[in-house]
Amino acid sequence: MSSAEAYPLGYSQLEARRLAEQGALLEDLTADVFRRAGLREGMTVLDIGCGVGDVSTLAARLVGPRGAVLGIDRAASSVQTARSRATALGVAHARFEQADLASFETDQTFDALVGRLVPPPDMTAATPIVCGPVPTGYGYPVGVLRSLLPLIERTGIASAAEIDIDTLAMRMHEDALVYERVMFLPRVVGAWTALPPGE
Repeated sequence: MSSAEAYPLGYSQLEARRLAEQGALLEDLTADVFRRAGLREGMTVLDIGCGVGDVSTLAARLVGPRGAVLGIDRAASSVQTARSRATALGVAHARFEQADLASFETDQTFDALVGRLVPPPDMTAATPIVCGPVPTGYGYPVGVLRSLLPLIERTGIASAAEIDIDTLAMRMHEDALVYERVMFLPRVVGAWTALPPGE
């Protein structure tokens, strides 16, 4: 099995949409981590595992047109989506290449290496919390489950009829209201380091 095939959520258009929704949900937290880490105008940034380009385009906004961002991902479909989205957003200083991190080579130097939802050490962490009458956020775990649904059915865990994916977000919200539940979405962990000035 190749490393690309090993990604359990796959590379479908549905998964690309889920990643875009995830990007919007986590954008403010990610931007805060980047600012704390010192990402600033004029820097050159490498985004590892860029997916559909959310982190790359965010970094591009922070470094501005005098900076540059290169996003790499092993999935050609994700790279193509990232390119299209960057073009639609008018972000000309972010580019994308298909590459596996294990074999990626470049002569270019970078001021910063970024990545989201990769396992760094715990240095700073935050998570969105979902609760109350507004149903925002329930679509995120449902989107993950929707992408995993073929695998869930294939392995006999549950059927599509049992899960009833189209009503799941509404049912989760109703359950949370009745039982006063709070849902914590995925934690965003930020870690960074910097070379001493002049190096």
